Amino acid sequence: MLAMSAFTFIDTYFIAKLGTFPLAALGFTISVVMFFMGVIYGLNVGTSSAVARAYGTGDMERVRRVSTDAISLTTVIVTLAALIGMVMIDPIFRALGVKPDMLPMVDDYMFIWYCGLPFLGLMMVVNACIRGTGDTRFPAMVMISVSILNIVLDPLFIFGWGFFPRLELTGAAVTMAVSYFMTFIASIYFAIFKRKMIERTILHKDLVKNWGHILHVALPSMLSNLIGPLSMMTITWMAAKYGKEAVAALGVANRIDNLATLIFFAFGAGISIFA
Repeated sequence: MLAMSAFTFIDTYFIAKLGTFPLAALGFTISVVMFFMGVIYGLNVGTSSAVARAYGTGDMERVRRVSTDAISLTTVIVTLAALIGMVMIDPIFRALGVKPDMLPMVDDYMFIWYCGLPFLGLMMVVNACIRGTGDTRFPAMVMISVSILNIVLDPLFIFGWGFFPRLELTGAAVTMAVSYFMTFIASIYFAIFKRKMIERTILHKDLVKNWGHILHVALPSMLSNLIGPLSMMTITWMAAKYGKEAVAALGVANRIDNLATLIFFAFGAGISIFA
């Protein structure tokens, strides 16, 4: 989780060098991004719980089945969420108070971010499957890799270093999408070939039943994780009335605020597996 927060700091640091206008545009996106992250965190918790319970019985065949079903469920939910998000970009950000001159910049950023959203969701759920068996090292390495990739790629895409195009704010979204895709490939490779946790067949008679087991834990977690982003949207809307500087400042403050609660979420994630 510290690694996840680190790359948001990295993005904010580089984008701040572009000026207040792009930083304010980023500030508007934070609450919406956190909303969709809340959905992913819910699936993450539900998957860890289901896999951990299966692993606790010693039934590795069920561990593989539940892990595979969690990945298929995540593919459906997160892809649908990304498509809905793409369609709703303009209405949502207009409602948040984004001015017409800033809307194209926000549109470009969020469109690319939504393209990477399925890979983010799948990467995190595959890691949740691995974490459910008690292996916390590999998922942590993956998240640290995301941060390292962001440190390396962010200035290349944002500022157009070398032969890379200068994409400014959109470059931060491109960096994240590339990072999510690469770490998803690494995670799924590890789960399939190293841990042998994935079944070849996707459709089976207990598919919906297993989805229900995962969602039994995931849905309440999603709902609780969505309260924060929804309240932040309201605060962002209020801040927008004071101008782009206020939104930019709020965005930076939210990055710092996230650090303060990391330890609670980390302990919660660890304790749920043991329980």
